[in-house]
Amino acid sequence: MKLNDCDLGIASEGSFGAHPNLIFATANEEFLILIDQKNELEIIARTISSSTNFNGQAINSEQELLNFTKKVKFPSHALILRPKKDENKNIVKGITNLKTLKSIFRELKEKNSSVYVETDMRAMYNPTRMEVIKEATHKLIEKINSRCHQCHAPGFGIVNTILGLACEYCGQATQSIQYYVYECQKCGFQQQQTNPNKTKEDPMYCDFCNP
Repeated sequence: MKLNDCDLGIASEGSFGAHPNLIFATANEEFLILIDQKNELEIIARTISSSTNFNGQAINSEQELLNFTKKVKFPSHALILRPKKDENKNIVKGITNLKTLKSIFRELKEKNSSVYVETDMRAMYNPTRMEVIKEATHKLIEKINSRCHQCHAPGFGIVNTILGLACEYCGQATQSIQYYVYECQKCGFQQQQTNPNKTKEDPMYCDFCNP
C-alpha cells in the first residue's frame, strides 16, 4: 500500500493443519482484512473449514504416486514434488499434468531413496481453497455492511462471547454461547446480541443433566 500510494487495501492469509474442534480432521483457516487508512479502520473476517485436500507423504513408486493423486483431486488441484518433506531445493510446484508429474518423479527418484509429494495449497492451484476464501469474502462483505448503531462506522463486529445458554430441560446455565458482544472500533460502542442460532441448549451439553 505504501509503495503504491494507496490508502485502501485488502489482503488474505491461509493456514492448514489439524482442526481445532474435530478430532482427526484437517482444517483450512482463512483470514481476510480490509485496511482503510483514511478512516483508520481494519475490518477482519475469518473462516475455518474442514473442506480441504491438504495432504502429503513420502512415496517410493509410481503406483504410490497414482494412489495419492486419486485422494487429492489431481489434476484439477496441483501437486508439489520435492526430495524430502523439509527440503526446499529441487522443489517443483504447480504440477497439473500427469505426464509431467511422472517425469519429475522419475528424475527425483533417480537421485533419492524416496520422493515427497504434497498438495499445492496456493489458491490459484487449489479450487477447494478458493471456495473457503469465497466463504471468508462473504463474511467480510457482511461485516463491512454491519454499521455501528451509534456512529454508523462500518465493521461493527463480534469481539467477545458470553456463555450461559440455558438448558432446555433443567434451565441451568451451560457452557454454550448465550450472547455475542459487538464493538465499534471507531467509537468503542458495545452491544450484546442473543445467540441467533439457538435459544436453549440440548441437555446432552448440560453439566447438570449430563455431568
